[in-house]
Amino acid sequence: RVRQTLHPLRTNLGFQVTCIDVLEHIEPERLTNVLAELHGMVRHYGLFTIHTGPAAKSLPDGRNAHLIQQASGWWLQRLGQFFDVIELQSVDHGFWILVSPRSRGHVTESGH
Repeated sequence: RVRQTLHPLRTNLGFQVTCIDVLEHIEPERLTNVLAELHGMVRHYGLFTIHTGPAAKSLPDGRNAHLIQQASGWWLQRLGQFFDVIELQSVDHGFWILVSPRSRGHVTESGH
């Protein structure tokens, strides 16, 4: 499903790919696939902001809208499988991170 959504964008690879308060909404079991897709889209830089706490809203099934509520260290482990960190800055309720894609030969296997 994610592949179908993101794949058409591959023809429009950008200098920078930005995700603002998006990744914490991903189903945890799909995060590795989403990061792999992002890795394929990021040519030079990725700028991601991630909220690490609960959202003010809930999903219709009662779960918090932020499906992943983890500290920056947890995120760094997952992002580090696909990206090199250029800069990370803590902000209220989360952080922003500037990354560059790892070369294909340096992407590590998923290690939930």
